[in-house]
Amino acid sequence: MKAVDWVLETLALGALTVVMLLTVANAAARYLFQSPLPGAMNVTLLYFMPALVFLALPRVQAVDAHISATLVVDRLGTRGRLICKVLVNVIVVLIMMVMLEGALHELGGAWGAVLGGYPPLPLGLSWVFVPIGLAGAIVRGLWQIATAGVAREADDEREAERHADVV
Repeated sequence: MKAVDWVLETLALGALTVVMLLTVANAAARYLFQSPLPGAMNVTLLYFMPALVFLALPRVQAVDAHISATLVVDRLGTRGRLICKVLVNVIVVLIMMVMLEGALHELGGAWGAVLGGYPPLPLGLSWVFVPIGLAGAIVRGLWQIATAGVAREADDEREAERHADVV
């Protein structure tokens, strides 16, 4: 899992770097030459933003960096939090499976199509990163479901060690 997470996270960070560099180059060309880079906005929106968002999903899932409402869950005991975490992961995996099916359908429909304008851009490539990221997030979610009890025990041990250090 660490290798998959690392590869997808590195690709997402690469997409972010390219978006930043392309945006700077586009702004510089706009101000220095009174003309933006042709297709820079379309390339960013079609290729790099989906890569950035979807390839980062497994990492977000791995470190629990997603948005969560913990008002009720924080008041539950260890077992209740574990049950909630497993249920949420099951729901997330099911939703992402539906999204993966839709993304594969869109990828199939967009393959071979071209976005008009200058320069013409193939639409199919813009959908490639979506199923890859969703598949990675599904695998990560299944891993978290399978190891939920083990991870909870390790968290409890770390919490006990921190508590012992404080006391």
